[in-house]
Amino acid sequence: MWTLNTGLPMWQHENPYVAGYESIDPAPYWNGNRWERNSDASFFPLASGVVGHRGGILKTTDRRSALSGESLTTVGGSHAYINMVGWGTPVYGGALEKIGKTSGWTYGTVTNTCYNTNLDETHNGQGTTLMCSTLATTVSGLGDSGGPAFYWDGEDGGVFYGLVTGMSGGYGVYSTNGIQTDLGTLNVVTDITIGTPSPTGSVVSGYPHLAWDSVSVSGSSLTTSYRVYKWAWDASIDSWTQQGQLVQSSTSRTFDEAVSVNAYVGNSAPDPCTYSFVYYIVRAYNNGVSTSSDIFAFRGAANGTPPCS
Repeated sequence: MWTLNTGLPMWQHENPYVAGYESIDPAPYWNGNRWERNSDASFFPLASGVVGHRGGILKTTDRRSALSGESLTTVGGSHAYINMVGWGTPVYGGALEKIGKTSGWTYGTVTNTCYNTNLDETHNGQGTTLMCSTLATTVSGLGDSGGPAFYWDGEDGGVFYGLVTGMSGGYGVYSTNGIQTDLGTLNVVTDITIGTPSPTGSVVSGYPHLAWDSVSVSGSSLTTSYRVYKWAWDASIDSWTQQGQLVQSSTSRTFDEAVSVNAYVGNSAPDPCTYSFVYYIVRAYNNGVSTSSDIFAFRGAANGTPPCS
């Protein structure tokens, strides 16, 4: 089962041009009528001199939905990678990104999440079907096979979806959940780690104040940013007026807001029938990896009218 096409080289644009040699390639299985595969995936140990790090996808200078004038030049400097924080499953209508050796970085929309695609490859003279593949409006070129497919957070992070298989009827075809069915549990999470912010809260001049220390970071030389998200409850109308709104994003390690409060109450929200309140979460972000604090709540006016819903 593990010997199909092993020993084949994997090529890249730069020297050393051979990035590795295939060591494991699961063979298709016979369903009684046709050969089938769970995925179009295989293992390639990296060749000597090839640089890589787990969970890191190298960016290109262009990201586009079409192929006209595409560039394959990689982004230099400190933001060269999109770092994966785990596995994900594409959803119908959701965004999907891919980066390939030939066509670079293209993006599109998922159109099918479990589509049986007939492959060009044959086995013992019979055709082969890729079972439960994902289709998207992305475009690929010859040589993109094996390139990563993922969700992108718009900065340096993402969620890994799978690998490029090819094109079918004008749509990009991707091996997704079947990869781990064939190859077993795989760790695609970047080896960058970041500590969790631990703010302290207080009331200063009648307004909420948060302060925290720098978090620890390993595997990244980028500066950590801190994002503060806010929830606000108005007991007088028994409703949220804000839910998870980003109210600050900076390298600062303090947060103040001109919102009238009476007391800092810690990590539990006050009784919503009685009190209006606000609470905040601080999220540390570095090179695509983030961690979030507990909630930090501040009690406002006792303007509720119990009993409430």
